[in-house]
Amino acid sequence: MMNVLVVDDSPTIRTLLELALDNVGYTVFQAGNAEEAVVMIKEKGPFPLGIFDVNMPGKSGIELIQEVLSMQGSENMKIVVLTTESSEEMKKAGKDSGAKAWLLKPFEEDSLMKVINKLASM
Repeated sequence: MMNVLVVDDSPTIRTLLELALDNVGYTVFQAGNAEEAVVMIKEKGPFPLGIFDVNMPGKSGIELIQEVLSMQGSENMKIVVLTTESSEEMKKAGKDSGAKAWLLKPFEEDSLMKVINKLASM
């Protein structure tokens, strides 16, 4: 179907996302932080879809979005932020950086799939 890059410092969240997405035909690539994500994109990308956490060691998910969308070949990546952050200013920062959607942890699988399928069809 389609490749998805999941970036989260929690192995549990990455595994939950992979199980949910794999069940409906997406191929998931995992990275535990921003640096791993950039390497993954260079080696295996570009990826049409990404799911990024905000709070990670090193670069934040917001910084990662900005970096990824400036990389050649990744300018059109559709990125969903999946985080515990719910402040309006953080959501605005995500949107301003190029995120297409914002989902809160813990996530409902149905909500996640609606967002992912909508972005995949764009």
